[in-house]
Amino acid sequence: VAGGAVLTLPAALTPASTPISGAEAERLLGLRYPRVWNAPHAVIACPDRPIEPGGEARCWILPRVGQQRAAVVRLSPQGNAVEIDD
Repeated sequence: VAGGAVLTLPAALTPASTPISGAEAERLLGLRYPRVWNAPHAVIACPDRPIEPGGEARCWILPRVGQQRAAVVRLSPQGNAVEIDD
């Protein structure tokens, strides 16, 4: 899968201008890459720090077999949408 994806977060989960955790970014990447997320010995890893509204983090998708890749997870300035650039 190449390109980008934009995920709008439900308002009940993420009020405007609220950062998301590295664990939440990993979960969102897991939704995009379910075969990696559910595979034994595969890893999706993001920094252990919040992604602030308007900010981004570089995460890694490391399948057990195959090519590893980086993905940039960006949170919109309003904190209500996540863009994944992979």
